Amino acid sequence: MNITDGRYVYMRAPQNPENKPLYQYTLMPTHMRASFAVEDFSFQKGAMTMKIENVTWVTRDKQFDTMLWDTEKDPNQVSCLDNSKVESYLKSKMFELMLEVDTPTE
Repeated sequence: MNITDGRYVYMRAPQNPENKPLYQYTLMPTHMRASFAVEDFSFQKGAMTMKIENVTWVTRDKQFDTMLWDTEKDPNQVSCLDNSKVESYLKSKMFELMLEVDTPTE
């Protein structure tokens, strides 16, 4: 899950392999670098989005960690920040936005 406030970019990864169920909801069936395989999802009539179980984190051996960048000081996002105050702010903003758009509880 990702959020930006225009200056900071926060990418929050699952915290452990037992953090399930995890799903990706999308209108476009692609991963960052490749399309989903047909067997990765099923279509439902009238669905606005696709709900695809996310097994990426476990199968790629935790390829993606939680990351935070200051794009004003580091526009190429080379060095991750360790700033609990900014992370806490963005986590709470992420939660607010999730409630606002009625995200699924999982």
